[in-house]
Amino acid sequence: MNGNSGRKPDSFFRAAGEILTPVIILYLSVLGATVAVMGAAGLITGAGSLDAEALLRACPQLPLISSVCGYALALAALRQTVRYDELRFGRTISLSRTHGDWSARRCAAYTVFVSIAGFLWSRLLLSSGLPDIFTGYSAQASASFSGQFPVLLFLSYVLLGPAAEELVFRCCVFRRSRARMGLYPAVLLSSALFGIWHGNMIQFLYASVLGLLLAWGYEKSGRISVCLAAHICANLLAFAFAVFNWI
Repeated sequence: MNGNSGRKPDSFFRAAGEILTPVIILYLSVLGATVAVMGAAGLITGAGSLDAEALLRACPQLPLISSVCGYALALAALRQTVRYDELRFGRTISLSRTHGDWSARRCAAYTVFVSIAGFLWSRLLLSSGLPDIFTGYSAQASASFSGQFPVLLFLSYVLLGPAAEELVFRCCVFRRSRARMGLYPAVLLSSALFGIWHGNMIQFLYASVLGLLLAWGYEKSGRISVCLAAHICANLLAFAFAVFNWI
């Protein structure tokens, strides 16, 4: 009994560490890129890397530049992690009985469904009064879109962001937790972590529901490319709407 009871906590922490490692890599990549970009900006402007307000006044695009660099760094850092998981689970996941049955038309229909569902869900959240309660979203959205370069926004929110997030939350977190805990806990855990990653309550609610749809698509199609296409299209629709509002 003592041997079994000693192994259970060890097994739990090993599983938690394995599942959370890709999220930590993503976080450290973005953090490291932010420190590097702020330091470089401080040297160039002479404002000092610790004076964030002065740096942002001199270059309002710094958060987006940091985001783009962080996502690019994460994609590079996650290559070995993804290859390791491919050796364990295969290049595609054979989890669903319908795995491999998705035609191009079905993939396109799923992509359109996720994009429209995500857009309608975001409109519902924004009109619900919750942004008046959780004010962090409005401040973050204003800082993210107002006065920013569309090219940087597109790279961060439409291309690099979805690519890095799909590798982390579906390709790694979902597959690893699916192998250890089963389908439904894996869907809930990967979606919740995906929501937490977005940093405020409104985006948590939005991203968690989007994460449920993306995890379901990954489970049914077995292909991360399907989830990536849906994620990119959902963000593209939100990006177009946000840029139109902030121009």
